[in-house]
Amino acid sequence: RLVIGASSQERDDLVLTAGGVFRLLEGAVEVLPAVEEMELVETWVGQRPASRDHAPLIGLAGRNVVLATGHYRHGILLAPVTAEAVARLVGGETPDWLAPFAPARFDTHA
Repeated sequence: RLVIGASSQERDDLVLTAGGVFRLLEGAVEVLPAVEEMELVETWVGQRPASRDHAPLIGLAGRNVVLATGHYRHGILLAPVTAEAVARLVGGETPDWLAPFAPARFDTHA
């Protein structure tokens, strides 16, 4: 069994496109030619939450509400530093380096 992924397209809907599957399979066949003969068993489509500026939203969003979302395709890479940030926020600390990621950066009422 071989699992291949992932493609990325800016779309508002959850549509698996032939082009996306083709690019993934084309790359897989280039690396492992035997993929051409394998049965295609399953496909899946998901969303990668992103903010408008493609930077994560990490910070306080109200009393007792901490946001840690919008990492887009970098979620797995940013998980350790995000976990540290959330732990600090929950502990009552707001590190200066979190300022660019504050949810309030989109607040139009400020």
